[in-house]
Amino acid sequence: MKTTKKIRARLEYLRGEIQAEKISQGEIAELQSLADHIKAGDVELLQWAGVPENRGRANKLKTFTVVLNHSQSSRAEVVIEARNMAAAEEMAEEIRADEIDDWNPYDGEVEVCQVRVGGKKAKPSKFKPYGGSLPGTPNNSMRAHNAELAIAFTGNDAEDTTTNIVDTLANIHHLCHREGIDFAVCLKSATMHYEAEA
Repeated sequence: MKTTKKIRARLEYLRGEIQAEKISQGEIAELQSLADHIKAGDVELLQWAGVPENRGRANKLKTFTVVLNHSQSSRAEVVIEARNMAAAEEMAEEIRADEIDDWNPYDGEVEVCQVRVGGKKAKPSKFKPYGGSLPGTPNNSMRAHNAELAIAFTGNDAEDTTTNIVDTLANIHHLCHREGIDFAVCLKSATMHYEAEA
């Protein structure tokens, strides 16, 4: 995994936020996602990224089997033709889950049921800490859908998507101003996340 100039610059920015004692939870999460790009001797960034001190040392790994339950929340939109709102609500209550073809997962929860020593090295699901396609992990289509839902929730109802996006970004800018958050820094960080996910 190549460490680009952009990533090195971002790590130095995050170091400055740490030293200024104003690093946010989102920036800590970002630092954790960049942990593989932090040099082995950089104790400050490694500690803030939550990397154990013995990273890189030759430790014998033990095998464990982890049993997980995954419960998924999904949503769908359907069009109902009815005479009035009450009739539409009544018809909606009768819809069965198996009648919907295009459920969109939007949230999920993983529960650890059991951890035990040992395990077959056959074909267990592989844990991918820095991304992957684990159930419930949003993909870019789901991220875009969630953005559509967020825009709809804010009440932006212009005819074109561009106007709705601009209005929503302006609202977020107002929120940043009120909370003393640098909107430009958030936008830059979001762009880096977008580029990493693209």
